[in-house]
Parts: sequence; C-alpha cells; structure tokens
Amino acid sequence: MRKSWFILLSAGVILLSSCNNENKQGQPEVVEKKEGPIVELNNNLYLIGTHSMGGIKIGMTKAEVLKLYPNAKEDTIKLEADVPCLSILHTDGSLLFSAGYEGDSITILESQHMKMKTAAGIGVGSVYTALKTTYPDLIVANIEGYVGFSDKEKISFTLEGDIKLDIVNAETMETKFISASPDTKATMILVE
Repeated sequence: MRKSWFILLSAGVILLSSCNNENKQGQPEVVEKKEGPIVELNNNLYLIGTHSMGGIKIGMTKAEVLKLYPNAKEDTIKLEADVPCLSILHTDGSLLFSAGYEGDSITILESQHMKMKTAAGIGVGSVYTALKTTYPDLIVANIEGYVGFSDKEKISFTLEGDIKLDIVNAETMETKFISASPDTKATMILVE
C-alpha cells in the first residue's frame, strides 16, 4: 500500500513539473511540434493583465511578439487607424487582439473579443457597475464616444449604453460623470 501511494505521488509530481512551459522570465515558451511552432500559454492566451494581454507586454519588441505568435498578421489598430499593429487571430479565425507598435516596441494592446478577460473576470460585455467595482478610480469621458479609463491600472474601455455627463468646463470640455444605465457595457478593451 505504501509503495503504490509513493508511485502515485511521484507520477503527480512528474506530471505537474512537465506542465510548466514558461521560461525564467515568466514568458510563454514556444514549443516545436511536428505541425510547426505553437505557443503554449498555460491559460494566459485570454488573460488581460497590467500592461499585458495574451502574454504580450507593453514594451516588448515585434520580434518577441512574432516568436510567441508566428502567424500574427501586419494590420492597423481599429480604434486608431494610423497605428500599425500585429493582429493575433483566434483558432476560429476571428481577431483575438491587436498589438499596436511604434518603431519596434509594443505601445498599445486592444481587444473586442468576448474571451479576453482580466483576472477579475472583466472583459467585453462587462457592465458598468462591474467595471466601477473593479476599478474604483474609473473615469468616464466622451472622447469620440464614451470611454471609461483607470489611470492607475492603465486600462481603458469603450462603453455603449445610456450615459449622462455634465459639462463642467465648456472651454476644456471637462465633464463630470452623472450616471450610466444598468445595461451600459464595455465593447472594447485597451491596455497601455
């Protein structure tokens, strides 16, 4: 009985240690398989973090992104049409997220995909009350559409719904948030 318990425990340790495919910098490791390079992200594919999305961090180089996502396509970012980006596609062919760059450095990450979420579960489709609870410093403004942003977390959301703002200063267009309808929700997420 003691021997079988030891064998079972040893097998569990071996299995757990083989599941860790991250290198020493905590970045996802590219693994060669017969069908070509694939990325094992250990569930980070859909994760939005502080200054990161899907394993890509602000400040990474284009080469580092292409190492993680060899099939990324050159494109332009949807919100800012003049920003070049690498589009990361989901396995179903839909756009998962975009990594905008200036020079060779990633400067902005953007997603409209429902699967992309923060560790707190916030993503496209999250309602305003959940955003405000998660990001207490969330500020709402009308910048070519309604935008909520957390300066502390460097994350922004485009918002859709019935939002009321009061103009505090007409000269600077400074506004004060009044209210948002219960169905107001995030339609896009940006990380800087």
